[in-house]
Amino acid sequence: MCRMSKWICILVVAAGIAGCQSNLRPILPLQQVEEFVPDATTQPAASGPATEAATQPGHTVMRTVDPNQSARFIYNASYDNVWAQATALLNKTGFSLDRKDYRLGVLTTLPLQSSQIIEFWKPQFVNGNDALENTINSQRRSVRLTISKVPEKPDFYEIGIQVLVERETNPTEGIGGPLFVEGSAFGRNAVTLRSDYATPKVEAGRWITVGHDPDLEGKLLDALFQRI
Repeated sequence: MCRMSKWICILVVAAGIAGCQSNLRPILPLQQVEEFVPDATTQPAASGPATEAATQPGHTVMRTVDPNQSARFIYNASYDNVWAQATALLNKTGFSLDRKDYRLGVLTTLPLQSSQIIEFWKPQFVNGNDALENTINSQRRSVRLTISKVPEKPDFYEIGIQVLVERETNPTEGIGGPLFVEGSAFGRNAVTLRSDYATPKVEAGRWITVGHDPDLEGKLLDALFQRI
């Protein structure tokens, strides 16, 4: 009976691995977009018809958009409060701050090992799909949070959050401790279980950037806007 349960568990895990699709997004180049800005002196009254607002005089401005982050706008907010709440949120989520540039409005964190499927209690846990991918691969995440003024809109701030995801690779198969390899249809070393007592051997170029995590970016933005 115990042996049968073991094989059932193995089949369930294998099925989950086979059906797991990554939610990560690839890193893309910056984009230039045109945005229409109405002239402040010719804005119609709020009660005016929608057609009048659509034909009001204005001009276009070029904006640089980073597609590798999630961003939202906030109106009439205190910069000091946004900065303080963002700092507190990152610390509460488990990230350690690396650099803080108050003048430019940039916060970055040190890489944090991503939560696995059995670590659902961790504050950076988002959903089971991401957690399963973290379990199959050794991944870590770091956060870059920006607070910037919106051109032509002095009462608005744009808050952008990028969660960069790095994956540990082992091209030379150099292992610094006990390793247990599970065979699968994906080939040898597709699923590796390392001993908790193993001391990994750090090698240059072992972590590679695989994309950014829009799921965690959205979760952090929701939590930040609840605070401010």
